[in-house]
Amino acid sequence: MSKLLARAILEKLPTDRLVPDELASFDANAAAWDERADEEAPSREGANGFGFDSITPEATELALMVAHAAMGVVIESGLHAWWKRMRRRPRQPEPLSAAQLLELRSRMISAIREMGADAETAELFADAVIEALQQGGDGEEAA
Repeated sequence: MSKLLARAILEKLPTDRLVPDELASFDANAAAWDERADEEAPSREGANGFGFDSITPEATELALMVAHAAMGVVIESGLHAWWKRMRRRPRQPEPLSAAQLLELRSRMISAIREMGADAETAELFADAVIEALQQGGDGEEAA
């Protein structure tokens, strides 16, 4: 589910934040990042824990990390049952309240900032997470 969410996050980002063909290469880039993450102990350099000098485009790396963090933030926010339903029916998520969305956004910004991202990047990715969680897997607004 985190790779699906990471792809959805990338789809919500402005194109100037992506390298050419980053979305088209997502699966290969995500696999390379997973392989590297399994082989290396993360350092504290860069927003992705590996520095941004790896072969995986920066936005993909951060989206993968943010997607993983988002799952934890959702569960920590008391929305574990919502998350389980979302995993079973990703194309038909139940809508979250405005208060829940604001809390998730705030927690996501904090989590992304803790990864080393600047405020602008944290807000951009947090907004992309919220938008991705509000939409179904096919990109249509959830009712």
